Amino acid sequence: MKSNSHYKSEDITIEDIVNCLNDLESIDSFFILERGDCSYLQCINYKGHLLIEERVYKDNSFKHYVLGHDYNIFDGNEVKKDGICDTDESIMFNVGYENKKSYINNRLVIDDKFFKRFSNELFSLEETINIFTNYYTNIPFEFITKRDITHEFGELENGFIFIKWLNSAVDNFKEDLDEFVTIIEPFIIDELKKDCIGRKIVFDEKMIERLNFPENKDINNEDINGNNIKCSVFQVIDVFWAVESIIEIAKKYEFIYDIVIFKKKSLEDIELIKISIEDFS
Repeated sequence: MKSNSHYKSEDITIEDIVNCLNDLESIDSFFILERGDCSYLQCINYKGHLLIEERVYKDNSFKHYVLGHDYNIFDGNEVKKDGICDTDESIMFNVGYENKKSYINNRLVIDDKFFKRFSNELFSLEETINIFTNYYTNIPFEFITKRDITHEFGELENGFIFIKWLNSAVDNFKEDLDEFVTIIEPFIIDELKKDCIGRKIVFDEKMIERLNFPENKDINNEDINGNNIKCSVFQVIDVFWAVESIIEIAKKYEFIYDIVIFKKKSLEDIELIKISIEDFS
């Protein structure tokens, strides 16, 4: 198993999960276990501490949580709870039981530019294996707190990304542009699907003809308003993340100078806004 691993639940076994987590015990690295809807649980070995986070996707958005131990002390007054309660980040909220006697150890033990973690948010290897096994088998967490840190990821800009393919993409290939896009496009689709950033949508030639691509005199953007425009369209939960992913693939497969990227808020908008690739360098 790789020390930095990202697996879908259908492609892995409990034994694999245990092996991946054991690999993290002495390596500053991570393990991500993804469910079919792109929600995932991840463990990070940070300076010898095992940290667990959960991301939950729903309705083209997500929530991101830091998991911790629930240090509530139970007695005859315990009350079963369903789900979780939102709080500000200085207060933990319980997933499992609520008690009138509540003792939460909120001593800050990691506080740097990468992570802020309280003492109850550090896990042993055995505890981590149990949590991941429950997640894998869809057993609800018990005696676990979830601290909502979604705000740390900033505001999301939902919308649509248009990749305009330039004829220069096939200057050094025997394929025509349609064939080239057919070969390359799946790599972009897979990258956007990986973290539920976006998905390809059907956008036929007649719809593309009605679009108003901005004029551009850049030598790499010739024929922006020409005929036979070849365009790939993606609905994304965040424009910035999507463009970052597209540029990463474009650099890897060396077509960064053969595309122009546009965005717009809704499909009903005719005008497109050109995105400067240089801003992401």
